[in-house]
Amino acid sequence: MRLGPGSFAAQNNFGEAYLAAGRVADATDCFERALALAPDLATAHYNLGIASQLWGENSAAVACFRRAIELAPALAEAHARLGSVLFDSDDRAEALACYRRAAEVQPESAIGLISLATVLSEARQEPAAENCLRRAIAAEPRNGAAHNRLGDLLGRLGRFDEAIACFEQSIASDPRHTIAYFGLVNSKKIRESDRPVIERMRD
Repeated sequence: MRLGPGSFAAQNNFGEAYLAAGRVADATDCFERALALAPDLATAHYNLGIASQLWGENSAAVACFRRAIELAPALAEAHARLGSVLFDSDDRAEALACYRRAAEVQPESAIGLISLATVLSEARQEPAAENCLRRAIAAEPRNGAAHNRLGDLLGRLGRFDEAIACFEQSIASDPRHTIAYFGLVNSKKIRESDRPVIERMRD
């Protein structure tokens, strides 16, 4: 396999690197080139869906995630991402179905456990949801999404000190995880000593 500009694998890898660096436009170009070379590359459809989601183009993101799932039904990340977009669009029933499928195809993975926790939380089964999230964190201690989801759950239960610790861990794992900042500032009274947090949010 060639790894130059004509390699679909290289284009997809470049796109992932650009995504990690926050260069969404460059990432989008790479994923589109990868798909021009390999139209049935499930990971490129999935990655393009993430980029579309970051652009706020939810309809395009949904189409990308659905295509990724068609090509790779066991891609739990695609089911979960599709669920997140549908959830944000208030299509809660289908969103929860997506989370269930993510949990079914990879039940012991972090993404599967986070997805199952989402379903359990919506069903008001908070202790079971908390257990899933703690198992996800044990499997992947630097998984910012798991820490953030646990913080959100604990905050809703009024366990604010624990929630704050989770949001801070999520931010430490991924400083660009903006939703964790939202959870953090909604869980505590912001003081002058928190100015470094505000600066990180501005960055």
